[in-house]
Amino acid sequence: IPFLDVLDRHPGIKLGLHTTGPLLEWFEEYNPAYLDRLAPLVNEGRIELLGGAFYEPILSTLPDRDKCGQIEMMSLWIEKRFGKKPEGFWVAERIWEPYFAGIYGSAGLTYTTLDNTHFQYAGLKEEHIWGSYITEDQGKSIRVLPIDYNLRYLIPFHEPQETIDYIGSLKDRGFTAVTYADDGEKFGVWPGTKNLVYDEKWLERFFNTLEENADWLEIVLPGDYVKAEP
Repeated sequence: IPFLDVLDRHPGIKLGLHTTGPLLEWFEEYNPAYLDRLAPLVNEGRIELLGGAFYEPILSTLPDRDKCGQIEMMSLWIEKRFGKKPEGFWVAERIWEPYFAGIYGSAGLTYTTLDNTHFQYAGLKEEHIWGSYITEDQGKSIRVLPIDYNLRYLIPFHEPQETIDYIGSLKDRGFTAVTYADDGEKFGVWPGTKNLVYDEKWLERFFNTLEENADWLEIVLPGDYVKAEP
């Protein structure tokens, strides 16, 4: 709720949001007002909800029928509550197996975000890891957006301008898109972050700084980027 309070004041900021299935169920029973508040932000295109496996399992440990069942359960829950079926998905702990492309692709999902280390293991050099990639299994393909490692350590522990300067350096090197995806707990749950992010107004200052650089830095939903770029 504190995060949404700040987001409401910054209409230029858009983001993807993944919530685990058990937490969605908890909200529905004990705090439905939070979900009601999310709904208009989803309808307005300010927030894009990401699917996944409902109980946030390490997917490789499950039989395929359970993998598919949990993915479908999450997509149907989101569609029923918010009126939109997710297109992207979050992978628990960002643990990836190549055959997941076939599992998620068969469920109608089109993209995910993964740590850039996965791309390094596949043989790519750091300067080539940006934008998006395509991966395939059993004839089913999905897009994969590499999460920038450095952004995960800059946000929210350094001053907002440092993040802007870093993104500017990527632009100077020819990058045209960069993905930031991270744990929501960093925005108020981890020790000391409530004071930093809200009491010291780090998040407010960060959103202000992003908006002040809108002449060259565009904030887009991940799904919109996947649709717009080949």
